[in-house]
Amino acid sequence: MAAGLISPEEFIWMSKLLHERSNKARDFWALEMTSDGKEYLKKTVAFATPEKSQGKQIIQENKDYVLFILSYALDGQLLSLEDVWKIVPDFYRERLEHERWTFLTQQEHPILHRPFYQLHPCRTADLMENIPQCQDRSKYLTSWLSAVGPVVGLNLPLAYGLT
Repeated sequence: MAAGLISPEEFIWMSKLLHERSNKARDFWALEMTSDGKEYLKKTVAFATPEKSQGKQIIQENKDYVLFILSYALDGQLLSLEDVWKIVPDFYRERLEHERWTFLTQQEHPILHRPFYQLHPCRTADLMENIPQCQDRSKYLTSWLSAVGPVVGLNLPLAYGLT
């Protein structure tokens, strides 16, 4: 594999490690499997904003190592892309304004075949190649989630760094 990239087999191995670490950190990512045997990681997070209470389901899958987000109101209604953009923390807002359509967009989930929002994976390999912790492949997904997760309000507890 090229520097910064991982194979599907590595992703499955890393997903199982992340799942174990999440349980130890009491962060509880779920390792799920579809009826046709495709594995993915899933985490459900509830949160509130000043405008309305919302719920958010974060799913990361193993095809392109993409962070997929399914955001919905507590009444079950899916949020619009504009509402999802409002969730992005202020720190990332300027980039969002300049790269709105290449940053966070709607896409069909390749495993679940439903519409989700995705954080674009365009520069994942470049990012991961430049993170020293990624030389230890067992920390790849933790490092990746620590780098891209905050864009959509997904922050890993510090306990991940202790395991």
